[in-house]
Amino acid sequence: MHIRILLLSLAITLGMLWPQMAMAQGKKLKVVTSFSILEDMTRNIGQDLIELHNIVGPNTDMHAFELRPQDIETLASADIFIVNGLGFEPWAGRLIKSANFKGTVVTASRLSRKLQPIEPQDNKAKTMDEYVNQGKNLPNETDSGEHDHDHGNVDPHAWHNLNNAKLYVANISDALAKADPKHADFYATNERRYRKELTDLQSWASREVQKFSESKRWIVTNHDGLQYLARAYRIRYVNVIGSGHGDSPSAQKLAEVIQLIKSKNIRAIFYENVTDNRSLDQIAQETGTKVQGVLYTDALSQNGEKANNFINLYKHNIDAILAAWKPEV
Repeated sequence: MHIRILLLSLAITLGMLWPQMAMAQGKKLKVVTSFSILEDMTRNIGQDLIELHNIVGPNTDMHAFELRPQDIETLASADIFIVNGLGFEPWAGRLIKSANFKGTVVTASRLSRKLQPIEPQDNKAKTMDEYVNQGKNLPNETDSGEHDHDHGNVDPHAWHNLNNAKLYVANISDALAKADPKHADFYATNERRYRKELTDLQSWASREVQKFSESKRWIVTNHDGLQYLARAYRIRYVNVIGSGHGDSPSAQKLAEVIQLIKSKNIRAIFYENVTDNRSLDQIAQETGTKVQGVLYTDALSQNGEKANNFINLYKHNIDAILAAWKPEV
């Protein structure tokens, strides 16, 4: 009996040590991600079997980011470059060319997995009612090349719908397994675990949001970064400057948002962690409505802060929105 227990214990220990033993026998995959949310997803799948580097870090605005010499150097020796796609990385084409990158480019939002992108909220709206309610899907096509900072006709923030986030994770896992087939089972196991965490988070968020009537489900932010989340939970969503971070709202747009907040008694007004939020300060002053805090849209927070991984980010955003919908006491 004691020998059987000893052998079982040894087998468990060897199973836990196998990834480290395998790494010692060969070169790690060098993987580069374009921004912090993809970095976190990729780390969950690859863990210690990959050498992971990231380009645009936490609390950094993708729109204002400028490529650095070290980014070119990092990508030049990489095996895999994981990007969001949908025009989110306007500098990706330049970086690939400058680094003479010969590895594999992986688009996390790859449309063959049936992710349906949507148009920027401000793209065709002519009235405030159209602005809030439009929601047409685009044809299944994407482009990993150069785009302007307004992302063209596609909203790239698809990860805020957790169905899409799970597709991102599947694409990442597939890419790692294809490049490193010896450890395909390891990547697949991690994908299943992480997808379950995302599914559990999705069930919790849906259950909590449904406790509020649709008439109360309003949020206001500065730029068009949370449409996918809003569509997922039937939330009516208004942003002030649209899809461009550097823009200022027109006087007419500002007046319309202020009037809407007053008429609907909207309290869920939030800063974003990577945008210039001065227009929201003006709205808060004009409406007498307090800004409720910060939502994390395009980037994680720093380590040690409340949105330092994707699951924490998503839970923080939902918790903050729910708290703003609760009656004032």
